[in-house]
Amino acid sequence: MSEFYPSTTCSFYEEHEEFDDYDEVSDPTGPVATGIPISILQNTVTQYLPSENRYTKITSLAGRIRGHVDVRINYIIEDERTGERYMIESLDKPHNPVGDASWRIQLRRIG
Repeated sequence: MSEFYPSTTCSFYEEHEEFDDYDEVSDPTGPVATGIPISILQNTVTQYLPSENRYTKITSLAGRIRGHVDVRINYIIEDERTGERYMIESLDKPHNPVGDASWRIQLRRIG
């Protein structure tokens, strides 16, 4: 799949990474980047658990961003349309011989 259509725009916030116990956690001063086109897709699957004799629903979130945008694994993504925030679980940019490679991101919704 070489082309995708953004469904919203997002802002990137940098998450503070503590070096040791003496590091002070600082409040984010503002977004690293804003107005980035992104496609966020939610997929829900029903799965049967035979050991518990019940069904459960598993929800996964995936995002796509154009390849020329600088994305880092420690960014927090905020959907500018809904205000929801996501953390990046995995980040991949596979080679695309047809055109611009895009970032494929596994997301997790956070508070």
